[in-house]
Amino acid sequence: MVLRRTIETSDENNELFSNHTDAGIIVTVEKEWYSRIVQQTLYRYHLDEASFQLFNNTAGYYISDQVIIPSYIEKVVHLVERLLPEELNCDLQRIYIL
Repeated sequence: MVLRRTIETSDENNELFSNHTDAGIIVTVEKEWYSRIVQQTLYRYHLDEASFQLFNNTAGYYISDQVIIPSYIEKVVHLVERLLPEELNCDLQRIYIL
């Protein structure tokens, strides 16, 4: 589950989900999935943005009604480490394995 704090987030939801952190995005992962995520490799496709339109702002989904050929395919590894800032402030950011 991914929680993203936005200007539309209600005070009630901010209190419930974000009261313990200054992070703008909170990612929660079940214990059984953690090891799978750590070991996975993803591939990021770099695409020409010209024909894409925003479909869902909260999720960050963009769609195109045209066939797009990637200009580059990037291998992405160490997924969990990529979520953490360069210098982790343990007072503000915590990793919880549920």
